[in-house]
Amino acid sequence: MRRLIALTTERGDRFNPNAFVFATRTGTGLERKTARAALDRAATAAKLPAPRPTLHDLRHSHASMLIALDYNLVDIQRRLGHRKPDTTLRIYAHQWKSHDAQRSQIGDQLGHLFNQPTTPTLAPTPSPLALPAAP
Repeated sequence: MRRLIALTTERGDRFNPNAFVFATRTGTGLERKTARAALDRAATAAKLPAPRPTLHDLRHSHASMLIALDYNLVDIQRRLGHRKPDTTLRIYAHQWKSHDAQRSQIGDQLGHLFNQPTTPTLAPTPSPLALPAAP
């Protein structure tokens, strides 16, 4: 990650949302075969078992992360380069359903935590005083 930040800073694209993720040192896009070869080398170095990840897998992972981070549909659609937001929604609808379900579970759990009836702690019942026997 540090190397990627250094490279994007070096080419002046660190804070450019339109910059390529995989780019040459001059900032132009890589050919697909070059990016694929780099991904294959990384998978080999990491000793990943088959099936190896593809560039398309990285695209889906990126979209899933954006959804999990609560980015809105239009931002994700533009980031992925879809012409229309409904394309993004159709492809990733299951991600939003999963994210909403998780959010709902969190809300239910918090609600349960705050709505639990509290049972007051009772002080121990004092034992009756024993009076001395009458003479």
